[in-house]
Amino acid sequence: MFAVITMYGPMERDLPERPELALLDLLRAYAHDCLHYGSRRRYVDVGGELVRTQYGINFRRVSGRTYSAADPKGSSYTRNLGVVMEGACDREARRITREAAVRTGLREPEDPTGRLAFRDTTGTLMSEDVTPAPLREYADEAERYAEALRRYETG
Repeated sequence: MFAVITMYGPMERDLPERPELALLDLLRAYAHDCLHYGSRRRYVDVGGELVRTQYGINFRRVSGRTYSAADPKGSSYTRNLGVVMEGACDREARRITREAAVRTGLREPEDPTGRLAFRDTTGTLMSEDVTPAPLREYADEAERYAEALRRYETG
């Protein structure tokens, strides 16, 4: 398995600047990937070639194309089962991470960037966390991270 772990600080250091946030991020990513990997998969032999015809709740044609059509551009809803599956895995991974934070006594940091990272990994983002803010022309890395998170969370 290959993993990219967020350092929450300068990447040239041997240890993360915020080890507790890096740990929560790693746990959330690992739980998310395990949930995907553990999803039901079905393969069939089509002309001597293995073809995945089911992944989680999403069935596929023998050509590999999903039965679940893409959503219309700009749609405020989804019927695409791949998107639903991704959201379900993300939600559960964040719940697992939130529970781990509670059990180990990890608390939400007071600084804005740490607080945002903690809320992101534990699924406790609030509306003010994802409300777009004007981005300065020369924004620092933390501001760019926050803006990227806002764009991701609001679709």
